Amino acid sequence: MGLLARRRDYSQAEACFQQALDLHEADPLTHYHFAVDCLLPQGRQEDVCWHLHRALALRPRKERDRKRILENLNRHCSGRSGSP
Repeated sequence: MGLLARRRDYSQAEACFQQALDLHEADPLTHYHFAVDCLLPQGRQEDVCWHLHRALALRPRKERDRKRILENLNRHCSGRSGSP
């Protein structure tokens, strides 16, 4: 999924991320990578913020993952609503 996004094949990457979320919606890192790797480069700010808020709400197990999500929320979503 991330590789497709890095190749700028966003429509295929989005389809893969959506399939992954359909299978396991409660995975915070899938929401995070979908937001940062696929949606952000497309300028889809509202969707980015929604998925970052969702990732944080799902309480990532690792502190470093939580910090990355928070950093991106602050960088890209400060002052925006977008919480799930």
